[in-house]
Amino acid sequence: DSEIPMPAGGANNESAMRGRYLSTQVGLCIDCHSPTLPGSFLEFDKSKFFGGGRVFTQEQLGLKDVAFPPAIATRNITPEAFPKGVGGWTKQQISDAIAKGKDTDGKQVCAATHGGLVSGYAALEPQDLADIVEYLYTIPAIDNDGALANCGPPPIAAGPETDAQCGNFTDDDGDQVPDDGCYIPCGNCQGPPVP
Repeated sequence: DSEIPMPAGGANNESAMRGRYLSTQVGLCIDCHSPTLPGSFLEFDKSKFFGGGRVFTQEQLGLKDVAFPPAIATRNITPEAFPKGVGGWTKQQISDAIAKGKDTDGKQVCAATHGGLVSGYAALEPQDLADIVEYLYTIPAIDNDGALANCGPPPIAAGPETDAQCGNFTDDDGDQVPDDGCYIPCGNCQGPPVP
């Protein structure tokens, strides 16, 4: 697809082009880390490929009744300056985020797709991982704060749960919808340090 960002070129362009293929046609990097258009779950905002901000609910992530935000928004993985993007991260730090599930402080990133035994990205061949990192390191920066994009009220009718009952991720009012009527905090949650 000609709308997918091209790497900047240079000495490692062959590696970056292979990374472009791997992160857009083989892996799900572009799918999860690109925001969708308003009202759509599948149509992407092509001006913000890899810019983060795609929101996933606990249910969509296969999580239930766990101490986890009700929704997360994926990180901007373009070279936009940190904290919006991963600008300033080393290639090793980007590699660790993909394969080990670690942020720059060594803390766990949200999605189980990164790091851990169930992660497909943990088993990447070293050259495949290096090619993906090279690509992400050289694509144009996107000014998009994925940690904050699309956060707000849940897409359900407001219920009687109030501020005092919000944030505990339980169904306080008994209508089978946890935290309805509450602001959904979302972002790039980080767990304890990853060994």
